[in-house]
Amino acid sequence: MAYYSDVVFDGNDLTAITNIKIIGVALDILPKVVLSRGKLSRQDGAKIYNKEFGGKKIIVTGLITTEDREDYLSARTELLGNLDGVEKTLSVIIGDLPLEYTATLDNVTINDSSGGYGSFTIDFACSGLYGRDRDTRVLVDGGTVSTTPEDITLSETIGGSVKTPPRIVLTVLSVTGGTDAYIRVSNSKAEEIRITRTWAVDDQLILDMETKICTVNGIAHDYAGFFWSLAVGDTEVTYSDSLTTRSIGVQITYKRRYL
Repeated sequence: MAYYSDVVFDGNDLTAITNIKIIGVALDILPKVVLSRGKLSRQDGAKIYNKEFGGKKIIVTGLITTEDREDYLSARTELLGNLDGVEKTLSVIIGDLPLEYTATLDNVTINDSSGGYGSFTIDFACSGLYGRDRDTRVLVDGGTVSTTPEDITLSETIGGSVKTPPRIVLTVLSVTGGTDAYIRVSNSKAEEIRITRTWAVDDQLILDMETKICTVNGIAHDYAGFFWSLAVGDTEVTYSDSLTTRSIGVQITYKRRYL
């Protein structure tokens, strides 16, 4: 029988526990749809329906195999001790893809067969619908912008199966006309975020589209527009500003996401 490797919850690799063998990792490909119904006031018999996706679950199954009962109980105790934590990172391999989810232990069932042998099932409830790459992928690193507007070509076509929020770092290398000027970044759907301030050399703007945080030089800053995502198949983002001249260093990273 082939065993799974690299099932990590909150930094603890369950497959590295002595006498623990992971034999299965399964997930909901498409989460169940939850349909709720309510009545409309002042309209006899009228109802309103609301449809939402239910939560995604990841189910890990495995065996505890030892030569004696004492070692069995030790392995079981260590396994259970590694499952604490709320909304922690769960890292598993789905197919050939190493993916991360934000998950919480929902239920664990252990079948103590006899002696040093038993089986277990661990249910993790995910707080989101999507899995994401473990490793950050670099789309632009070390590029510079000197004209406006300018389409910035990404180093790879956006992959995965659903849209994904990037992280963008813009560093002002040189600038004139920076007083009360805006810097704007947009995606292929012309969704944009715009930051207005007096810009100076060495200013660094960070836009984390996933956490919805905008900072300049490490301090939260006001913005107009909204935090957007890159669609599967996108190949560029667009930069523009109201500066007179500029040289802007660009770094863009992301993680592919999968439903």
